[in-house]
Amino acid sequence: MVSHARTAVAVLALAVAAALGGCEGRGITPVTQGDIDDRGRLHAAQRAVQLGEYAVAEAVLTDFVYRSEKGELKLRYWGVSSKSRKLAIDVVSQLLWETGRDETSIQFADDYLSGDERKTVHCRVAERQRRFDEASACWNEMGHLDRSERVIRTKAALKILRGD
Repeated sequence: MVSHARTAVAVLALAVAAALGGCEGRGITPVTQGDIDDRGRLHAAQRAVQLGEYAVAEAVLTDFVYRSEKGELKLRYWGVSSKSRKLAIDVVSQLLWETGRDETSIQFADDYLSGDERKTVHCRVAERQRRFDEASACWNEMGHLDRSERVIRTKAALKILRGD
């Protein structure tokens, strides 16, 4: 089953690489076949995450990420273009969220995201972990007042349902 999934990912990666090939060459730096192949594999991993095929996505992403000696998820920089690196960060972030790996998601966001992207991960994780006051304050700080209010309403609804 896994070999069929890897074959499907490889075919999808080749199709995406072929589609991307016509759009390349417009940037400042030359695009290599390796760049096109990397982006094709990353798009295939992204699609696998969207389809819930997390093991397939993880298998593809092993070319782009690794675990440090401390167990932290790290991005490989050697031989990966900046466009591919950004896509890898997006796909890994999406995979971590979808699979509920909150602590790793926060660590990865702190290492590789900045600004609103980083803060959004923190707010979403606090909300999912039912730390409602923290989540509400986080969304409020970001200027997402409607989301902050929704978190407070969710907290109130859960209190009512529990009979508190």
